[in-house]
Amino acid sequence: FTVYLPPTDLQQRTKRLSSTPPAGSSVDILVIDDERLIGRAMKRALSRHQVTVLTNGEDALRVLSDQKFDLIFCDLMMPGLSGMDVYRQAVNLDASLKTRFVFMTGGAFTPGAQAFMDETSSLVLEKPFNLKQVRAIADAVAPA
Repeated sequence: FTVYLPPTDLQQRTKRLSSTPPAGSSVDILVIDDERLIGRAMKRALSRHQVTVLTNGEDALRVLSDQKFDLIFCDLMMPGLSGMDVYRQAVNLDASLKTRFVFMTGGAFTPGAQAFMDETSSLVLEKPFNLKQVRAIADAVAPA
């Protein structure tokens, strides 16, 4: 099956992601997903941007403590540190990251994950998602 998000909602929410990205036509993007194939597909789809792909939350937090990203695509449910854990700890390191997360999920919400998604205003992409949506989100953050 294919999930389509209403374009108006996507456009409104991606505008909130944009802060002040660096000059140029690309942005720095971090993709965190324990499924390597998803990371590779996203890196190809976002080839005009600077994309770093990591497969676990621990590595993501180490990188986030040293490097700035304009946009972070993060799997919600991962072994070890979940996307929720990564988000909370990353935002504690740098509050500006709060608006830069986009979560990806296969839809298997636990009550805790549902409560987390209700309290955050981050975008959520349901797997399998359309790579055009991913490009649209990145392009909305990139300077014209």
